[in-house]
Amino acid sequence: MKQPYVYPSIEEVGLHSFPFPNIGDTVPKGWREYGGKGGLFFVDSSGFGHPDEAALTADQFIAKIQEILAINDMCEWTIGWAIVEVGQFQVYVQAFKKEE
Repeated sequence: MKQPYVYPSIEEVGLHSFPFPNIGDTVPKGWREYGGKGGLFFVDSSGFGHPDEAALTADQFIAKIQEILAINDMCEWTIGWAIVEVGQFQVYVQAFKKEE
């Protein structure tokens, strides 16, 4: 079963285009959705989105990931990311928290 992608460090966020696996609507064993609706992100996957559109651009999404990882680094939680829905030019990416 596919697992959410975990960045090795906050410095590596944004170095890879979309390293997230597509897991659909399954929640992998040992993980739970993080942040409720606040952990689900509508993201442009085409590379042609604009900051004023509904879908987050790559830069906007990278900033959100870095913010979440910085907050959770203090708690020593493991946060992973996976695509849960795919459209023609956008995807929904869900943040997941590894259960201890």
